[in-house]
Amino acid sequence: MIGQEPHRAIGVADLSNGRIVQRIPFDKGTIEQMASSPDGKTLYCAAAGNIWAVSVSGEIHQVVAGGFVTVEPGGQSLVVELRGSPYTKLIRVPLNGGAQQDIPLPGPLRLGYVIDNLGIRNGLLVAPASGPTWYWPPAIFDLGTGKSKRIPIELVIDFHHMAWTPDGKVIGGAQYWRSNMWKFTQQSH
Repeated sequence: MIGQEPHRAIGVADLSNGRIVQRIPFDKGTIEQMASSPDGKTLYCAAAGNIWAVSVSGEIHQVVAGGFVTVEPGGQSLVVELRGSPYTKLIRVPLNGGAQQDIPLPGPLRLGYVIDNLGIRNGLLVAPASGPTWYWPPAIFDLGTGKSKRIPIELVIDFHHMAWTPDGKVIGGAQYWRSNMWKFTQQSH
């Protein structure tokens, strides 16, 4: 995102020189996340509780209600995260106009914080999980069976973002909490 409110826009940069080559106005709310179609011609933006399709020519239309989005490999459908009670759930939204489908996730883990672009590879979603701990550990969710498993790590930390690398490895962004304990005593006057 580039520019100041209320005139923020999506900036498209040339990676070879870092220059902004295109500005795409977006007035549908604050963008919380973006994903791209494989051909780079459409951006999918999560803003104001909806997923918006934004073409590079600047046309914008609402796709579906949702909080976060990733494009499935092949670019034929989106996987959208819907926050709700009692659990966050996933839906698959075909881009050819077909009916959306629930993606069951029976467990043992539930989705944690957010799904990210490039989070799906070979039908497997990498994402932070919730339960049975306080933290959001890294996990793999099989979108075909709904089964999940933790990715074993040595630290107890919150993962906030995860994706697959082109060579099939998992990369993640975590937040490591550190704190201090203070003891206060009342002084008499």
